Amino acid sequence: MIDQPTIYQVAHMMTSEEHITKDFQEIMDGLKDMIYNKYIGTLQAVVQDQYKSSKKNPTREVRLLEAAKPFVESTQHSKIDKWIDTMHAIRTVQSLRQDLQEYWLPGAQSINAMEHADGVYEIDEACMRGKVMGTGNSRGDMIMLLAIFLVWKEI
Repeated sequence: MIDQPTIYQVAHMMTSEEHITKDFQEIMDGLKDMIYNKYIGTLQAVVQDQYKSSKKNPTREVRLLEAAKPFVESTQHSKIDKWIDTMHAIRTVQSLRQDLQEYWLPGAQSINAMEHADGVYEIDEACMRGKVMGTGNSRGDMIMLLAIFLVWKEI
């Protein structure tokens, strides 16, 4: 038969600073793990997928830099590679921002749609704030900030 704890043992456990500190540490560790697994880890996977997609589909500028590498000194290759990585990161951030804008502002006119045939943009202050400066939602902007940190971790 299993011995039940005495009231002395229960009182000691509930009032002991050592036990309480240990319990709070376990709670905090569990909370950190849950937040990472549910939010941070999921966002990190999305960022990594978007970054890989950016690398698989390089822009013209990236292809130009890659094509120029054989014509520059080999000591400069690492600098070109860093530029390429930075350009992939920027493209990743732009793509994530656009996806978040579409989520927070469904059906909103994109900034590209505001360009006239002569190359001049129609200025709409509300659109500029929502489209150029952020995602159009403060929660989306916080997600975007976290995504930017995760992108820079990739490079």
